[in-house]
Amino acid sequence: MQFRIRTKWLNANLMRIVLLALRAKPMSEWELLDDIYGKSDLMPDSDEFKRTIQLLLEGGFVELMNNDRQPLVSVNNRGLELLSELEGVQNRYFEHA
Repeated sequence: MQFRIRTKWLNANLMRIVLLALRAKPMSEWELLDDIYGKSDLMPDSDEFKRTIQLLLEGGFVELMNNDRQPLVSVNNRGLELLSELEGVQNRYFEHA
């Protein structure tokens, strides 16, 4: 039961988690999944992860950078602004909880 709750929380907060991870450095999608798993011991749903990356790309919040091995996902200024907004919403929620 606890695992399912944690997994639902992860999928619900995936956009914020992805932006937080990318704030540190650009990563490939595999590195990003490894980072998320390493910090939470949970793996996001693959469809939800793909959807989140696609939404961030289409919204102009992240960019793909080409390197020799594989494309890297990088957060840009719009993505950092979105992250700040998402963190603000979370902080306001917990202030009133």
